[in-house]
Amino acid sequence: MKKTVFTRVIFTTFMVLFLALTGNCSVISRASDSGDPVPFKSEGVQISGSILALDREAKAYASPSEDSEVLHEFSAGDTIFVSGQDGAFISIFYDGKTMYIKTDDITQEAFESSEEAAKAMEEELKEEAETRSQRDQAYLETLIRREEQKKKALIWKIIIGILVVAIIAVSVAIGISNNKKGK
Repeated sequence: MKKTVFTRVIFTTFMVLFLALTGNCSVISRASDSGDPVPFKSEGVQISGSILALDREAKAYASPSEDSEVLHEFSAGDTIFVSGQDGAFISIFYDGKTMYIKTDDITQEAFESSEEAAKAMEEELKEEAETRSQRDQAYLETLIRREEQKKKALIWKIIIGILVVAIIAVSVAIGISNNKKGK
């Protein structure tokens, strides 16, 4: 069950990133260790919150009341974007709409597993960033070495060219000098 929840959280996170890259919404920042919300924009509206995988079925209402219209019924394992809390309901952003789910339908385990998934993803991102940083550093060092080798090669070409011209000039000078002595 936890692996499925983790997989869905990662899938949803990648979908949010995909939407950000394609321009349908833009991710502003990630959740931090302190559980700060993840703000993003969708069609000019900014919403902040956190991604959560449900561990049981839940109904989403049009307003924070069980008497309001049920807009969607979620299954266990579905991923939602929690944007806040309104009394006994949490507000979510799903399918371009703000909906409300009773807080009783969300377990502490669901919050904890989402936090664990976010921390695991953060660790993976840190490792990837470190690997990229090391790769970039190695590339820059190689590039600098190549440029230095090109400069040294150019300097040696110039030195050899000057030596060839000097040898020719000395040979011509000796030839002229011998020619004047012979007359």
